[in-house]
Amino acid sequence: QYNWTNDTPSIGLAASGVGNIPSFTSLNPTTNPVTATITITPVYNGCTGTTKSLTITVNPIPVLVQQANIISCPGAVQPTINFTTNVDPVTSYSWSVTNSAALGLASGAGVTGNIPGWTFAANNTGTDIPGIATVTATKGGCTSAPMTFGISVRAQPVLTNPGNQVYCPGVPVTINWASNAPGSIITWSNSNPAIGISAGPNNGDISFTTAPNFTGANVVGTITATATRNGCTSVLQSFTITVSPIPVLTQQANITACPGTNQSAINFVTNADPVTSYNWTVTNSALLGMGSGSGTGSSIPAWTFAANNTGADIIGVATVTATKAGCTSSVMTFNITLSAQPVLTAQSNVTYCPGAPVNINFVSNVPGSQISWSNANTVIGIGVSGNGNLSFTAPANLTSSPIVSTVDVNAIHSGCVSPTMSFVITINPSPQFTITNNTPIICEGTAADITLNSVTTGAVMTLTAVNYNGATGTPLLAGATFTDGQKITETLGNPTNLPINVVYTFSVSANGCNNPFTQTATITVKPMPSATASSATICSGQNDFILITAGPENVSGTTFDWTYTASANVIGAASGNGSTINQNLSLSNFVPGSVQYTITPTANGCVGPQTIATITVNPIPIVNAGSDFQVCEPATIALSGTIGGAATSGNWVLVSGGGILSASTTSGTLVTATYTVNPGDVTNTLTFRLISNDPDGAGPCSAASALLHVTVNRSATVSLPANYTICEPVSFAASPINLTGTIGGSAISGLWSVISGAGGLSATNVSGTTVSANYVISPSDVGSTLTFRLTSNDPDGLGPCTPVFKDINIHINQRAVVSAGIDLSLCQNIPSIALQGSFGGSTSAVTWSGGAGAFGNNLLATSTYSFVPAEVNTTIVLTLTAADPDGAGPCSAVSDQMNLTINKLPTVVFFGLPSTMAENNSPITLSGNQVGGLFTISPLTSNIGSTSPTPTGNAVFNPGAATLGLNQITYTYSDPTTTCTNSQTQPVIINPVTNVDFSVSGAKINASNEFELCNYQTAPVRINGFPSPTTGLAPTGFSASVGQTFGAALPLTINSGEYYIDTHAPSDTYLITYTYKNSVGATDTLTRVLKLLSIPNAVISVANSCIKDAIQFADGATVMPPSPFPVTIGSWSWDFNENGTGSAFATTSHTY
Repeated sequence: QYNWTNDTPSIGLAASGVGNIPSFTSLNPTTNPVTATITITPVYNGCTGTTKSLTITVNPIPVLVQQANIISCPGAVQPTINFTTNVDPVTSYSWSVTNSAALGLASGAGVTGNIPGWTFAANNTGTDIPGIATVTATKGGCTSAPMTFGISVRAQPVLTNPGNQVYCPGVPVTINWASNAPGSIITWSNSNPAIGISAGPNNGDISFTTAPNFTGANVVGTITATATRNGCTSVLQSFTITVSPIPVLTQQANITACPGTNQSAINFVTNADPVTSYNWTVTNSALLGMGSGSGTGSSIPAWTFAANNTGADIIGVATVTATKAGCTSSVMTFNITLSAQPVLTAQSNVTYCPGAPVNINFVSNVPGSQISWSNANTVIGIGVSGNGNLSFTAPANLTSSPIVSTVDVNAIHSGCVSPTMSFVITINPSPQFTITNNTPIICEGTAADITLNSVTTGAVMTLTAVNYNGATGTPLLAGATFTDGQKITETLGNPTNLPINVVYTFSVSANGCNNPFTQTATITVKPMPSATASSATICSGQNDFILITAGPENVSGTTFDWTYTASANVIGAASGNGSTINQNLSLSNFVPGSVQYTITPTANGCVGPQTIATITVNPIPIVNAGSDFQVCEPATIALSGTIGGAATSGNWVLVSGGGILSASTTSGTLVTATYTVNPGDVTNTLTFRLISNDPDGAGPCSAASALLHVTVNRSATVSLPANYTICEPVSFAASPINLTGTIGGSAISGLWSVISGAGGLSATNVSGTTVSANYVISPSDVGSTLTFRLTSNDPDGLGPCTPVFKDINIHINQRAVVSAGIDLSLCQNIPSIALQGSFGGSTSAVTWSGGAGAFGNNLLATSTYSFVPAEVNTTIVLTLTAADPDGAGPCSAVSDQMNLTINKLPTVVFFGLPSTMAENNSPITLSGNQVGGLFTISPLTSNIGSTSPTPTGNAVFNPGAATLGLNQITYTYSDPTTTCTNSQTQPVIINPVTNVDFSVSGAKINASNEFELCNYQTAPVRINGFPSPTTGLAPTGFSASVGQTFGAALPLTINSGEYYIDTHAPSDTYLITYTYKNSVGATDTLTRVLKLLSIPNAVISVANSCIKDAIQFADGATVMPPSPFPVTIGSWSWDFNENGTGSAFATTSHTY
């Protein structure tokens, strides 16, 4: 047989048994899996076999924390609904929500641990939209019982917007509101009481009479309104009420004008412009000259006043009104007057001779008119303007034409001017002439230019005499005649070398009138000058010299000017004046050139014939031996010079020196030769001469030459030891590299410099021929080859010898570097620590040693070290060693040590936390055992009070500040000496209360969110709990207070778990309280106000009447007492028990 035992009977299986294990119902009342070990022992014939064991694990069934019902208005933002169980974390959740789309949820089902937050959808249906959420949780294959809660979106009223309204002042206005939700409370306000209603806030429909408006502008009030029902408010509606202005016309002044006056448009102006329309009329409009006598525009169009020769004024009356937005102004009137106009008798044109008397009288058709005249030409003998008749003497006329003037005359009466009457007055002229002598002085051979003119029409001018005085001409004869504009143009000559005067005499007559005075014209004829000069030849760079004389005419006062024409290669020629030409001429190249001077003689303003003199310019040779220079102890010296100008060849000649000069070579303009240096030439100066050939043989230009001086300087020498290698020193500053070299030749000093290397070089020391310096190594130099240079001084300063130098290379081997890192410490709950060793330089391998524990890898500088228990609360020494980096080289192995301390953990514990709490339980105090400990809580959405250090770590825990479901509270303490931290964590489950609400069937909700209900109703009124009281645990239910005024009780009844109000109670204010305890034992309450209103008692008051008369009915109703509320009967409904109903007022009548 088989004997078995069970070490955990709480799973639902007995503690022991024989044979097979029977079936059983598993149990697990805890929040964690419960595992039982079953031990089986076989027994046969009294012998016991080997035991076998198996385990049975019973997982817990999750219990979901109850979620309260949710009721919100459309547009409200719902936060995420998180689910929690007593066994969190669970494996999975499953949830669904009915009517999810109508509620605004993105999804109606899910498998997450929450319902994501959403914004409640719009609900314009007029009724609430309910939804039911169902949730299950699964862990270890065990699924919880479903948890349900309600989600509802209330109905939102929709208020109809009546649209913008426009009225004239004084108009009655009624605006009725409309809402899709009957019983909604309409609240509205007005932004501008000037339209005729108060600012509010107001309730109900709008009814008023618009206010007066003479401001000229619209008076606008914005009406904003909302409808509210069950705490949900409609979308704000707004519209405007506009009270249009009554226009006020600006008074137009009276208008008076003369005939023919252009009248501009008469524009109307109101205080309300622009207005909608105008209406105007004008009497006598045709006689005034207007195009129309009426109109509807904003102005009377411009017109020209008509003629009025009647002798009397014509008057019209204008009448105007203005209308804007249907509102019309008062009438505005003004006068328009057309004055009478005078007319003058016409006057014919008149002509007079100079000195004749002039008398002219003017006549008007309007007696008493004032005469006013204007004169276009005051030369006729009168002023520019005047009044009355004309009387004067004709003046003299010495012009070429008659004097003519137009006289304009007007008659003026009562400000109106007659049409202008015009006529012409003419004064005939006297004969005149002028002589214009355009050539009073001329040179020999020039034509005369004398013009004869007369301003008198028909004038004739006569040559009465001419005297040539030895000059030559056409000649002209006395008696010759000329008309206006004719000329004398004969050519005059002068055979002498002195000036001669020619004289002409003239007279004039016209139209039978003679001028007794004669006029003369004189022309002076001057003689012509001459010039003489000679040509010559010069060399380039010399001055020409040309003497200029006045022959052969030899006119006194003759001067000379010259211009030049030169070959393109001649430089220095210039134009000028005087009796000599003395200019330095040179050539821009080496080809002969010439300059031609053109000489012009001038005497007394007369220019004579030109004379030409030519200067020929020959070229000269040029030599350039170059600048003197120095050489540095060469074997040969190359000589190079140039020739130019007229030179075609050259030759080098040795003037001083012990060496040998080669033959010269000419190639174009370059002349070269080579000099071989003699040892005796060193430190001496050599002299050479370069000589050109003679370019023109027997000509004026000779050969050219130039000297060249060359100095021979001695050079310098430098020597250094062979290249070598050193090892990186530990201290660069204490172990510099010593550099040493030797100088010779002409060198007297040397300088060490760094060619490659980042270190610092000291100043150079020169002792005799030995040059030394010290170099301090830079870290970047290590592992590389440094190059140093010893350079001699420049032996000849600015001379040709340059400093000489040599380089030496020194290699630096890198040394090994190792660090065990800083001293470390760790706490005993950390089994190992990362060491902070490091190495550098040429180190390639390291080794850790020391301690009783174990290295993770003792060949790594950053290895870990795991301590043994015996090392807790002690300090151990660890060593890191680096290998020799270069074997037989100068660098050796190195090592470094660090200290590692192992610290103990502090003891931490806290007290006072139960395993479960309700979210509305009172706060509790938690106590820790350490001064300086800290309480924390998870999840992050929960809160716990701050930790107080007195006497030890205390904190106040409020379950209302924690997240519903499982919370973990942790007490943590860190030892300030060792910084080691220890903590203790305890769980607590926070159970939620259910959010409750309720309504009263048929009750209205007033502006203070209070229920209003009429008393003495025929049936009990149900109280609707959310959630229903049938779903709660005891003591779930409703209770009512006594009346606050009269103290009477409000009876409540229960039927099938639902609560009802018996309204047969006095009118008073009562408090109704809903208490609800949910499935996890959390209780919530809500109290709201119920006002029980008194109902009226209808009584008809009527007297006997005749059958033919209308019977008069009157209301005699009263309100049932007692009632603390002011009650006024507001409406009546009459039923006459036959066709027809009465009015909705307190009195009515009916004829039967």
